[in-house]
Amino acid sequence: MCGFFVVKPKTKKISINKRRFINCTKMMTHRGPDDLKFYFDDDICMGFNRLSIIDLSNKGAQPFRENNSNQVLVFNGFISNSEELKLSFFNNKKYLFKGQSDTEVLFKLLDNYSTKTFDYIRGMYSFVSYNKKKNSLLVARDPLGIKPLYHYEDQNLFIFSSEIKPIIQFTKKKNISNESVLNYFFAGSQDFSGKTFFSGIKSIKSGSYLKINNNRVTSYKSFFNLYEDTQKYKKLSKKSSYEIYEKKFSQLINEYIYSDVNCGSFLSSGIDSSYIAKTMSKKLDYDIETFTYGFKNFLSEDIAAKKFAESYKLKSNTVTLTPLDVINNIENVITKIESPITSIRLIAVDKLYSLVKKKGIKVILEGTGGDEALGGYGYNFYQHLRDKHKLAPKKFIEYVLIEASKSKNFYKKIADIITTLNNQNGSTTDGTPFVYSSLFNYEFLNENLNEEFFFTKKQSYFKKLNFLQRSQYKDIYEIKLPKLLNYSDKIAMSHGVETRFPYLDQDYFKFCFNLKNSVKFNNFESRWSSKIFFLKDKKIGQFGNKKSIVDPQKNWISNNLYDFIYDNFNSTFFSNLPYFNKKKIIKLMENIKKNDLPTSYNIFQILTFVVFYKKFFS
Repeated sequence: MCGFFVVKPKTKKISINKRRFINCTKMMTHRGPDDLKFYFDDDICMGFNRLSIIDLSNKGAQPFRENNSNQVLVFNGFISNSEELKLSFFNNKKYLFKGQSDTEVLFKLLDNYSTKTFDYIRGMYSFVSYNKKKNSLLVARDPLGIKPLYHYEDQNLFIFSSEIKPIIQFTKKKNISNESVLNYFFAGSQDFSGKTFFSGIKSIKSGSYLKINNNRVTSYKSFFNLYEDTQKYKKLSKKSSYEIYEKKFSQLINEYIYSDVNCGSFLSSGIDSSYIAKTMSKKLDYDIETFTYGFKNFLSEDIAAKKFAESYKLKSNTVTLTPLDVINNIENVITKIESPITSIRLIAVDKLYSLVKKKGIKVILEGTGGDEALGGYGYNFYQHLRDKHKLAPKKFIEYVLIEASKSKNFYKKIADIITTLNNQNGSTTDGTPFVYSSLFNYEFLNENLNEEFFFTKKQSYFKKLNFLQRSQYKDIYEIKLPKLLNYSDKIAMSHGVETRFPYLDQDYFKFCFNLKNSVKFNNFESRWSSKIFFLKDKKIGQFGNKKSIVDPQKNWISNNLYDFIYDNFNSTFFSNLPYFNKKKIIKLMENIKKNDLPTSYNIFQILTFVVFYKKFFS
């Protein structure tokens, strides 16, 4: 996992300032502290910061070239099935490999199969492949958008980069995108569908490739289809579904621990990370380091995680987040991520990766993706019930009434469920709406918000999906995964650590997405196929049957962080921002002291946006 920076002038008349180019590439040294190399010719500048994971020798160095090829490749990521592909496609004397890197496998596939390569490779990747003879580019990003890839174009040049800051530094241009501001506050979306907070800077869409010929974009196509439009999944019995699930997932860990450096694992109290850590301990010939975060004076997952680690004789490492950590590090984390954030957990994750780096671990396996693959969030369950009772809507209404009766505020709970069903993008995963338009400047909303905003373009197969799959689709492409993966990548790479996500393997993920609802849910139990598999292990059953543990964000905002947040909202800087209704927000802050705060999500949203705006645009 690494970082690259590529600038391609549109004509030979345009000269690139190489010193500026080199300095911009060096801005991502944290992504690849092991090596820094460049490729220059009259038509392109390519810079690469390398984090050595597979084949630590210079034979895996990039920009990657071979004497008998016109291709120059910069590649960020990990091809999880590279060894399998090497044996399948290049197992004869015709193809000589100078090293053992997955980069070289990808290079040879692109040389021989061009865009057909996407049918074969799995893993997480973003790359720019340059053909010297044709003066053309092939640019691509993995199916679920695990690895970032940003691009900029004006009348003179193309730029591609693993992060946004080098593009800003090179172009000397930075303007905020009001569309992305609205997406963040009203649609719960960040870093999706090619959009960033920076006007003019886009990201390559997940599962897509872009071609540049004759210094213009000649194609921009999707190569990955999440939906399997066949009957084979519907015909699978529950037993067969569980057996295939077990087989697919069991194979993944073998692929994802492939490395020439030591791997570690994040560990929570849940079955996902528990199973990963346990399996790693059995397959690797060294002691596995696990890493968990907790919160000061607050019930956290670190206690259960430590007990689990002890039961498998894993090395347990824990960091504890304090309110002072939030105040001192919030700007630093936002600067790394290049966007606002939505939870104090991200600051804990940054602190955890700092410990990972100190321990000398270069690869971490993490459990992100399991909920998105099988519909594990609270609002996903609502949509599952809509599917289950679509022929008997009264039963669904009965469920809503029963759930509302458990709440202190019966009518508000009903309103929350209805709002979430109709606008998942505006609710937290437990079904609590967080959008309050009264907190915003009316003139800004009137100028920028219209009916079209609420109709996000979906892929062609969206209409074929059931209610649960549509809910999952939104999490995968609009709400959850895009921002979670951006957060994970930027934080991990800021410490020179590669994070791998077995649950986001494209074949496994596609299989899970297309399973019948009855395999994903068992009565009120979500993610049933994974729980049947994982809980066969009695220890995981004992320690990994995760309860929903709420972080102290709401508590800290009402107490420890109150003055810090209030001062930000009561500042002259905040008053001059065109986005907010300051009086309403100050009143909301004052209501916090009366314990009248349905959710802390929107308060933290606004706070981190202010910090982000001040850092990048003031």
